[in-house]
Amino acid sequence: MKKYSMSCEICNYNIWKVVYSGNIRDGVHGELHNEASVYQCKKCGVQRLLESDCIPSEYYETGEYRKKLEQSLYAKDVIHEHEALNKYTFEALWPHSIRNKNIVDIGCGSGHLLDALSGASKNQVGIEPCSPYLTSIIEKGYEAYSSIQDCTSKGREKYFDLGFSIQVIEHVLNPRSFLEDIRLLLKPGADLLISTPNRDDILMSLMPDDFPSF
Repeated sequence: MKKYSMSCEICNYNIWKVVYSGNIRDGVHGELHNEASVYQCKKCGVQRLLESDCIPSEYYETGEYRKKLEQSLYAKDVIHEHEALNKYTFEALWPHSIRNKNIVDIGCGSGHLLDALSGASKNQVGIEPCSPYLTSIIEKGYEAYSSIQDCTSKGREKYFDLGFSIQVIEHVLNPRSFLEDIRLLLKPGADLLISTPNRDDILMSLMPDDFPSF
């Protein structure tokens, strides 16, 4: 079994325990990466995979990640599928108002959330590393950038009233640094809505033999 010896990005502790060992999903359902392990920090409880069991970070930029999920690299072809996430985002947002607010969506994908918020919010900005999606978002007329750093360098530091990052944080190398970077975009007192898959998902209990690999 592989050993994880790095310090925890959240609390800087460096003692871990294995909470899962076996196959994990590798892209679309049915494709598996063998002999992976999930480790849990014994201090703060955060869980993570070894980086060697994760896809290369450049896959998010080139679109290879989307290909592994069998998703089109043409935003117009996947936007209806991505829009399904909006329902849960709006439920979490309620009762906060977006009216006349400057918003930013970090990891905006096909731009589905920007589209949904464009009627009421003042300004919508997207950040998306996937080059084909980024091009499509810009072509639709949105202000968009490939990274948080690129956005802040264009005068958007401490600019936004409300930020979103939907099912993105689980993909980044260092979640703490990711949140610190997002903070640079937000005005003092601004709100940030983040979602991520739940490790205590009910399917972990209902399908203990099949779902953990997902």
